[in-house]
Amino acid sequence: MREREDKRGDEHTAEGDNLPICTLGGVLISRLNGLLRGMRLYGASNRALLAQQQELLDAVKAMQADEVSLLGMGEYFYVNGVRLRPDASSVPVFRALLAEFEVRRMGGLRFSAHLGMAELESFLRVLLRERHENATAVLKAETASAGASHICAIQPRDVRAQTSTEGEGPEDHDRGQARMLFSRAVRGARILYQRTRRTGKPALQQARRVVQPIVDRLLRNADSLVGLTALKRHDEYTYAHCVNVSILSIRMGQLLGLSRPELAGIGVAALLHDTGKLMVPTEVLGKPGPLDAEEWAVIRRHPMEGLRIISRTPGLSELMLSAMRVAFEHHRNVNQTGYPQVRDGRAMGTFSRIVAVADVFDALTAHRTYRERPLTAHEALRLLLGRECEQFDRAALWALVNAVGLYPAGTLLRTASGRVLLSVSPNARDPRRPVCRELATAPRDEAAPNAPDFILDAHERVAHVLPPEDVDVDVEGQLAA
Repeated sequence: MREREDKRGDEHTAEGDNLPICTLGGVLISRLNGLLRGMRLYGASNRALLAQQQELLDAVKAMQADEVSLLGMGEYFYVNGVRLRPDASSVPVFRALLAEFEVRRMGGLRFSAHLGMAELESFLRVLLRERHENATAVLKAETASAGASHICAIQPRDVRAQTSTEGEGPEDHDRGQARMLFSRAVRGARILYQRTRRTGKPALQQARRVVQPIVDRLLRNADSLVGLTALKRHDEYTYAHCVNVSILSIRMGQLLGLSRPELAGIGVAALLHDTGKLMVPTEVLGKPGPLDAEEWAVIRRHPMEGLRIISRTPGLSELMLSAMRVAFEHHRNVNQTGYPQVRDGRAMGTFSRIVAVADVFDALTAHRTYRERPLTAHEALRLLLGRECEQFDRAALWALVNAVGLYPAGTLLRTASGRVLLSVSPNARDPRRPVCRELATAPRDEAAPNAPDFILDAHERVAHVLPPEDVDVDVEGQLAA
């Protein structure tokens, strides 16, 4: 989500109180999250939980408003229309509470200044019990029948209307939702791989639960989610890479006409394509220099190891076979080069051809300690379409170009009119015209703050693609904004 909110949020204070709304909102979120966690383990009479309930009620009253609305949108919370910016220590709490809202398809909560302890406790008990997508409707019915009127759940459709007045348009909302989905997918991939390391076999149904929201999202709107694959400075890039390859493979498969079940299948196979690397020592994977012959041999065994690990999954299904084949073939090439080699020269599977292209593209643009800088996505695309093209399936390459665009997210452009633009996401309707953000009128200047995004005009000619070192701007910071 763009950081277009002005700084009024830090200056808003509760009338008659010295504490700003952002501070009181942080207390509200922290106590609510703590209560939802604690009430699962302890009784309502627990002294610590009673104290948290009182602190929550005190924060509501301190805002000196008849009603206090807490809305979740994208990666942010709004309290009475003011967007809260979490500091580093608060990010896990924000994400945890947003996840609680998301699993219930709940837009937020509204608190009355007259809310009391008994009513709050009763509401939270119902909220904990109803952990499903129809929770908002159940909460509304149960609170109405109990005569409770001082706290209620807010429908998701009401959230956008209440937050849009704060300068946040549909594109910001869409980007925030995409980023939230991406973060959940990375967390899901981490849990999946850690479980696989522990048990020796992947949980395919868990992988499907990670992939299905991605399929649903890409079928509705591909642009913003595909654009997020350009972010490489990720704390958990090992898992983010698997998510990136899954997103790109699903989008490429969509462009190639795969059915919805097939998109779910290729998404799972792509998510698990590097399972065999669990058997590679971390010191080899993270070596800051070139690998020696023995280390390279260990790396080259990971496709076979991936096949073996996935083959331990109980039962036999088409999903399992597809994942096995992709794990085994994703480093093979259509011209029979790559690894592992097979004696009969068997052709690669359709899923493998797509995942192989997505994997190489994402890997080329990743940060590596032995490279001064990674290739930009545009440089990687030119490499795949140039001297490396004989190694890859032509249809898969076509799908990649149409998925990420001719100027993928993160590409710096100078137009014929002299404008300097940053591509922030592809345009599904025209790969030649990405969604852009204007940075500066000349290189070496900082990016213009709060610049609105726009689709590159058909009459605006791209004169040059600029290397990142020529423009003094944090490209990944801009993409993450």
